[in-house]
Amino acid sequence: MALTGSTIASTYLKLLRANSDTMGADATASYIQDSADTDSVLSISTTRVGIGNAAPDSLLEIEQGASGGLVAFKVDNNDTDKVAVSIEAANIDADVMDISADAVTTVNVIDITADGLTSGKVLNITSTGTLTGSIIDITADSATTGNGINMSMDALTTGSSAIFSTSSTALASTAAGGLVEISSTGDTDTNVNNLLYIKNDHADSTGTTALKIQQDSTGPAIDVGGGYIANEQGRNDHVANTMPAPYYRFDGVDDVITMTNGDDNIIPRGTTPFSLRCVFTPADVTSNSSLVGYGLYGESNMYGLRRLSDGVEIRMFSDGGGFNSTVSSILSEGKTADVIWVRDGNGANTCSVYVNGVLSASISNAVFGATIATATGHNARIGRIMYASPTYCKDQIHKVDWFNKALTATEVKELYSGASVPFKYKGANQTELILAAGASDDNTFASDTTFWTNSGSTTINNSSDGQCVMGASGQYISRTSLLTIGKRYRVNVNVVSGDIRVRQGASYPVGNVGTGVNNMYFTATSTEFEIVANGAAATIDDIYIYQIGAVAEYDGSGIGKTRWDDKSGNDLHGTVSGATVENAPADADSGLTYEEGTWTVTVTGDSGNFVLSGTEETGAYTKIGDLVHAQGGIQIDSESSCSGNIKFSLPFTSGNFTDLSERSFGSVWLVNTGETNSGHMVAVVTSAQAFFNIGQVADNGTNTYLTNAHVDGAWFLGFQITYKV
Repeated sequence: MALTGSTIASTYLKLLRANSDTMGADATASYIQDSADTDSVLSISTTRVGIGNAAPDSLLEIEQGASGGLVAFKVDNNDTDKVAVSIEAANIDADVMDISADAVTTVNVIDITADGLTSGKVLNITSTGTLTGSIIDITADSATTGNGINMSMDALTTGSSAIFSTSSTALASTAAGGLVEISSTGDTDTNVNNLLYIKNDHADSTGTTALKIQQDSTGPAIDVGGGYIANEQGRNDHVANTMPAPYYRFDGVDDVITMTNGDDNIIPRGTTPFSLRCVFTPADVTSNSSLVGYGLYGESNMYGLRRLSDGVEIRMFSDGGGFNSTVSSILSEGKTADVIWVRDGNGANTCSVYVNGVLSASISNAVFGATIATATGHNARIGRIMYASPTYCKDQIHKVDWFNKALTATEVKELYSGASVPFKYKGANQTELILAAGASDDNTFASDTTFWTNSGSTTINNSSDGQCVMGASGQYISRTSLLTIGKRYRVNVNVVSGDIRVRQGASYPVGNVGTGVNNMYFTATSTEFEIVANGAAATIDDIYIYQIGAVAEYDGSGIGKTRWDDKSGNDLHGTVSGATVENAPADADSGLTYEEGTWTVTVTGDSGNFVLSGTEETGAYTKIGDLVHAQGGIQIDSESSCSGNIKFSLPFTSGNFTDLSERSFGSVWLVNTGETNSGHMVAVVTSAQAFFNIGQVADNGTNTYLTNAHVDGAWFLGFQITYKV
């Protein structure tokens, strides 16, 4: 197609023309050339146009090489009221625009700048169709540390970074759907990430609300679907009675609440797991304050909690040595904290510290797995840590709970949310059930005392080896009336050989375990306990069964002026010395507690005593605050060198009163004394006494107390009396 020498060539030297006599079809485009036969960047065919490409695979294809140095496609529109780019697509099942930028690393795939924007929108997406999919769908399954959507609007004043709005009246009301839905399938045990994280980084901005919900309807503002709201400083009792509860205020000098020693089998020691909880309000976050503990410092038998400035210290001495660890910067002055220390126990060297329902620290040390020795006579205390030169509490203490089990994370959250200690955990202790019901031989199988019911070829102390041999599959040992239905138990059993099944009768299996020392946990659905050889013969050695749960439980409903009542059922009541009752619904001096119980009545004289029947020797009482009503009927069987005024024991010592108006008198019924007694008889309680006398008034008006001379060796007394403590 050369035009050299022609009129056109001489006139139009810059004429562009195709480099081929004929244009190809499809991807066989021809470059446009100038008069010197130099190819331009533009190529065309009968159906396609290419820029920088002689084989376009689209209606229009723009291709730039690696060293092109130019913007591949640019639209410069200076007409202010005209659209710069308009796409009209009739697509049904193909993308209208497809961008592949797989090599992009640190720059933007799409960059939009609109610095003059006022009332318009940077991006406007409108759809009027019936939608079953998503208007915007972002998939980045390989992303690890980046963000799915990142918004930065630092100059924002009255607007919002994101608004989701709908006028629909048919939003899903179930767990799925809603105006905004956040879903995660990362359901492994190790997934502790937040699905939604709102972070207000302005610690000094006192008026900034991190999350505000305006609920104009009558429906709930927040529904957590049976879950928990944890670590909320505004209110930690979410589901329980939220009436302001009494608490104790400690002066930091000598105030203390000493728990009743009771049985050494109450407070967990040894290698027993435990959970120790204290709900308190720090008086400050600069000094130290004791909270709750057991034993004395410097002895190999103590552990407890105390506050160190704005943190909580756990401290333990065992036969493995001493150890302390502090979880710092978790407390604020005047804000109530719910702290639970969980020791895994059973030889495990680990423990956990929860603050306001949230795990704050996991700690490992050999001390936690060692044995805590019994501290005979060394009480557990609230408000004093275990130092010989003690440090005392200066905070407010609201609740204390003690468990002989390692609470689960769920149970910790339940307690923090205000749940009560359930029935299954009431009245737990360290008393081993088999020992309590029989002899040590029945734990160790040192002899066959007939404590266990044996089946078939089962032998106890087989060949005098102190073991129990179940000779074939299905052979068992069992014990009826050992368990309490509804209570929680831990079974520790050493399986020497074979495989065993633990169950509560044939209908209530607990589970199977193989060789080794095993711990199993279950809630009793029967009173019967069985161990069965599973699959083949089995041999077991030592076995121990414990009731687990709360060994001590103190809350606002048990607070009184002189005593903090233990609600666990173990009667591990705390004697109050100095601590002041605050937030009482009435005069704190009157006491606050309500209690029902019984006591064993003793009958003494100025010297000697009377012997009661053993079956009719119990009185009953009801205590409301400092007022006690006591009643009962007792049978005296014999006299043991008794002389002088007869004294009948009371459940509580009477108050140290000075006014005669504070004395108490009650009714009595004296039967079969063997002596002639005349006149009116009454029960008499005087000041600061742990007993009452019986006063009798003769016909001439003189009065005496009942003495051993007025009765013989066997007689009966009925009584009722109300007095103040």
